[in-house]
Amino acid sequence: MRLVQPRKVLAFAFWELRRILCAISDDGWADWRAMGLLVCTQIGLVLNIFALASVISGHRLIPTHGIELTAFAVSLSVVITATNYYAVRFENRWKHFEREFERYPKLIQRLGCVVMIALPLLTAAAMVWSAATMARLPP
Repeated sequence: MRLVQPRKVLAFAFWELRRILCAISDDGWADWRAMGLLVCTQIGLVLNIFALASVISGHRLIPTHGIELTAFAVSLSVVITATNYYAVRFENRWKHFEREFERYPKLIQRLGCVVMIALPLLTAAAMVWSAATMARLPP
């Protein structure tokens, strides 16, 4: 028995984001907005991990310009988007867990909501710090 199932975690994050966005305005685009926010947050987290590794190693691991930067950014975006789409959105796979998520205690649902609101904000703040720190590193 696995304690953490990555697909279920992604599905729960998507489900929470979707619930939040539907509560704000249910315009039929909640699925796509939730997926976009999830992907952007994950890209930010991956970039923060690379920045932290760069700070620890003392050298930039993220390319800073040219074709290398373009290739890195495009490949990172494509891989994260494709992985999320296949794991969560493709054939509405997140719906397989929806009944289970709705049976979670209200405390867990509220904590998930708080985390999914705070995570993009904290990721953006961490990206500002990482960019400022990486600017001082040698290439």
